[in-house]
Amino acid sequence: MSWNNLRKGRISIPYAEYFITFNCHKRTLYFTDYQLARLFCQSISHNQQKFECRWQTWVLMPDHFHGLLTLGNTQLGKVVGELKGRTAYLLNTEFGKARITIISSDPQKIGIPLPSILL
Repeated sequence: MSWNNLRKGRISIPYAEYFITFNCHKRTLYFTDYQLARLFCQSISHNQQKFECRWQTWVLMPDHFHGLLTLGNTQLGKVVGELKGRTAYLLNTEFGKARITIISSDPQKIGIPLPSILL
C-alpha cells in the first residue's frame, strides 16, 4: 500500500486528542540505553514548547513509543514529524554518526483522533 493511500482520510483537527504510535527502525532496542531514552524525553518537552501542544501521557518502550497528544493550532504531521526528526538528530549526535535511521518512517499508526466524549 502506498504512502498516499495510507494518508487518505487522515485529518488534523486543532485542539483534538490523538493517539500516536511509532516504532524504531527495524524495531531496534535503542531506548534500553538510559542516555538515549533521556534524549527522547527532552524532545517531548521541546516539542510541547515549540508547538504549544500537550503530550497528556506517553510511554517509551525499548523499540517503540505510544502517546496521547492534545494538538495545539498546528498540523498533526508537523508536531509528530518534528518529534521524530529531533529525536533522530539527537540520537545520531550521541552516536557520533551521520544519518543512522532511528525512527521508522512507517506511516500506518501516526494518529487516530479520539472523540472528546471518550475523554
